[in-house]
Amino acid sequence: MIKKNRIAGEDFLHLKENDLYRIGLPLDSARTIIQLIKKISRTSDRSSTNLVYVFIDNLNIWIEGKYAVGNLERLGTFDFDRNSYYFKQLQIDHGRLLTTVQCGRKLGGAPFLVGSEPSPNDSLWARIRDQGFEVIFDRDIRSHREKKIDTLMSAAETIMSNDPGVLVLIASDRDYRPLAEYALKYDWTVETWFWNSGPDLTEKNKVLEVTDGNVIQSLKNEDVLKWFNTLNLFGWWDWESYRAMRFYFNNLNYMETVKNWILHNYQEVQIQEKH
Repeated sequence: MIKKNRIAGEDFLHLKENDLYRIGLPLDSARTIIQLIKKISRTSDRSSTNLVYVFIDNLNIWIEGKYAVGNLERLGTFDFDRNSYYFKQLQIDHGRLLTTVQCGRKLGGAPFLVGSEPSPNDSLWARIRDQGFEVIFDRDIRSHREKKIDTLMSAAETIMSNDPGVLVLIASDRDYRPLAEYALKYDWTVETWFWNSGPDLTEKNKVLEVTDGNVIQSLKNEDVLKWFNTLNLFGWWDWESYRAMRFYFNNLNYMETVKNWILHNYQEVQIQEKH
């Protein structure tokens, strides 16, 4: 009917509901087309808000992280099927993860997680509440694949319902490539964050290794998390096989600041720099 009346381009976007009735479209079809026109109009010629919308495939990042960290540090058991180390003790603090991907930017909506739920002690909950949101978490017992499909649909709805922003996907890019292409089509910026599968070949990262049996052994997980949150750190610690903490930096000046803070508050520890 629209083709018959030679309505195209901007003329189509200017159609009103009464116009569609007048050219003979049924009521339901006319309303559907009006909704489509509204969506197209909202998504055209919109400037970026630079707000960040985060989607985390938690199971994906947790499993692959065990291999990535295992290879990076030569930790854990060796998986001959994947020709890779596997560090099964890996734990992820999602609050630190969120801080890393936000890079100081403002959230546009609540982060969406699919997969296993972070622990109640995870700093994620407080960080999200401080920004005025609650985490959207899928607790359904369906398969991970089904949840992933729902995540894709939720992300697509976010793209259609909001002005262009920054879509942050913490997942393997091959799994979410169609979503990334969809977002780019509507003038969104897309960032994919995932594990590096090997060591830092550029040698840009700096490492502080903190050791000392007595001091380290007296610390609890909660104490170490305070270090991480206070100093805005990224790193790992392992209580089982090696009494040490290791922190990573891509900024030499900040590494020195952290080193001085630790030595001031814990004078007994030994710190070794690894460049």
